[in-house]
Amino acid sequence: MRKTGKKLLVCLLAAVLLLVQVGLAFAASDGGIDWNTLIWNSDNQKENYAADRASKIQNAANTLYNLGLIQGSGTNADGTPNLNLGATFTRGEGAAILTNIMGGNQAALREEYPNPYTDDLGWAKPFILYATANDLVSGTGSGEFNSTAAMDIRQFLVMVLRMTGYWEKANCTWEQSPAYAISCGVDVPKDWKSASYTRGDAILACYSALDLLVGEEDNLTTFRYTLEKKGVIPSDRILDTGFTWGPSYPTVREITVTDPAQMEKAVNPMIRSHVQPFEFHLTGTDVNAVWNALSDPVYAYRGVGNVYIPGNQSEVLIDITYIGHEQVIAYLEGRTNEMETGARELMEAALKLHPTLVDPSMSDYEQVKIFHDYIVNNTHYDLNAPGYGTLVTGTGLCEDYAMTFELLCWLSGIDCRYVTGYAEGANHAWNKVLVDGTWYNIDLTFDDPVTNFGDVCFYDYFLKSDATFRAGHSWEECAFWPACNTDMNISE
Repeated sequence: MRKTGKKLLVCLLAAVLLLVQVGLAFAASDGGIDWNTLIWNSDNQKENYAADRASKIQNAANTLYNLGLIQGSGTNADGTPNLNLGATFTRGEGAAILTNIMGGNQAALREEYPNPYTDDLGWAKPFILYATANDLVSGTGSGEFNSTAAMDIRQFLVMVLRMTGYWEKANCTWEQSPAYAISCGVDVPKDWKSASYTRGDAILACYSALDLLVGEEDNLTTFRYTLEKKGVIPSDRILDTGFTWGPSYPTVREITVTDPAQMEKAVNPMIRSHVQPFEFHLTGTDVNAVWNALSDPVYAYRGVGNVYIPGNQSEVLIDITYIGHEQVIAYLEGRTNEMETGARELMEAALKLHPTLVDPSMSDYEQVKIFHDYIVNNTHYDLNAPGYGTLVTGTGLCEDYAMTFELLCWLSGIDCRYVTGYAEGANHAWNKVLVDGTWYNIDLTFDDPVTNFGDVCFYDYFLKSDATFRAGHSWEECAFWPACNTDMNISE
């Protein structure tokens, strides 16, 4: 009896629509947000916020310290580094923090940078001059820097936004930087107007900035990955494994559509580029129409985690829940620095395995066949599989077979698509793969049947046309899934 796949776990498309008041138009002094009217519904709500924020700050500080991006001043009684998270800090200290995050400490201490300031910069002089030379900071007017003045949150946020290249795109003044920072994805405390800005707050702002997408619009990556590529922080994605990097697809974060029918063509390239999140500007239609379009089965193979409508009813921000192997690919492309535990285990297993199976001298066909045979021969179909590919436990469902195959193909630079539909009356997943210039269907799950005489590797669903697959498979047509017009003649 052949196996069929368990229904893919998909987030309900009836996710809550949240109104978000932050945009990029800053009519008022703080981007249209009246921070003075911040009201806590109860003392308990305020306390919960403070406790949650303290936990986030500690986590951010631990992470940045372990990455070597911040330094402590001595140790606490328990032996942990004293990071002075609750202390206020000066403009000079702010320049030192950013210099350290940019990996510029040694350069700051070793080199003499021009000094455009007339006042005494004190101990922070080398860091202030480094940060100034790298367009991270500037003076306060009249040729002075005022290094011992208390750091204003608005000034520090401008520095963070300069560090990531976002400030040059801003259409606001430095006083409006909190609202702009929030819209970009930088952390800003809710009560910043009434509370002191601490080192912990600054560290959390820098930590959140690691996730910002930077670079050219057609080839974005995370700020963290730029630091990894420069050697500022260690990277577990830049490994000497011998694998060939897969293709990095252009990233476009915003697109304009005039009709929900355009959603299919617009969404799929963004999903392929692992954009998170992405924004649509709508013309001549409404958000409800787009929401209904998202309910189409074409998109059911990805979870739509949240859809935000940022005040302007002509915009919709879509947050996709990517599946395991896509998290790995996005991480290896430098588009994110976050992965779930299972996805990280899949990545480590794939990076270790891939160079032992193939090398770049092999043809697409040779590599695809090796991936197919390895997965089929080393995987046991299991309804209780953890759901992150087949390489970690040797078990999986149909989606795990397909995820593992696509990831191995990506590591070889072979274009492969994850496809969902139906087979034998159940939800099912398989792949479309480009082999030596021609697209084919391939279903590793169905080529790994349960038999009475042990494990076998079939080729009944290996490199087949759409017409052949239609005999037992069905799927919604999708512009992103290429047509497979021919069977490959397989003699095995």
